[in-house]
Amino acid sequence: MSLGHLEVQLSACQLWVCGSRATGVDKARQIVISLKGDPMSTATLDRPRTTDGAEPASNYRFTAPAWPGTARVAREFVAAALVASGYDALIENACLCVSDVVSNVVRHARVTSLAVEVAVHHDHVVVGVSDTDPGRLPWRREAAVDAEGGRGLMLVQRLSEASGVAWEWDGLTLVGKRVWFELRDSSVG
Repeated sequence: MSLGHLEVQLSACQLWVCGSRATGVDKARQIVISLKGDPMSTATLDRPRTTDGAEPASNYRFTAPAWPGTARVAREFVAAALVASGYDALIENACLCVSDVVSNVVRHARVTSLAVEVAVHHDHVVVGVSDTDPGRLPWRREAAVDAEGGRGLMLVQRLSEASGVAWEWDGLTLVGKRVWFELRDSSVG
C-alpha cells in the first residue's frame, strides 16, 4: 500500500487527535488509514534530497509545531510511512533516530515549526528533519558516563547507514538546515 506523495500539516489540535493510546505497527496502520482520507492532506511535488540522487518511489512529509510532544507524533508518522511502504523492519531504528533529531530541533533550534520527510527508495529510506534555523548546527559530543543526554547523534550515526546535515536554500538565500539519515533493509536488494 503506497500513499504516493503526501504532505500533512498538523495543528496543535491534530497533534492531540493523533495521540491515541494505540502503539507500534497497529498505530502506524491507523495513521496510514487516517492520512488517506484526511482533508488536511495535500499533494506535494517536493523534490526529495537523498544521498544517491535517485528519485524516491514514495515521498511523505509533514510539518508540525516545534513542541516537546512533536517527537512522539514524528515517530508515529515515520512508522506509518514505513508500514505503507513495506519497510516494517526499519521502524525501530527509524523511530529512535527521528525522535532524537526532532528532540534536538525542539530543544536547540530557535524555531516554531519543523518538517519531517520520509523518502522511500527501492533499497533504502532517507528520513530528514528540517527547520529554519541555519545558524544552530547539531554537533556530536562526548557524553560523560553518568550524563542523561548527549548520546543522540551518536545513536543516529551508529543506527543509520549514513547521516548528515544539509543546508536548505531559497535561491541564493540560506533558509534552514536538514538533518538526515539513511536506513537500509538488509533483506532488500
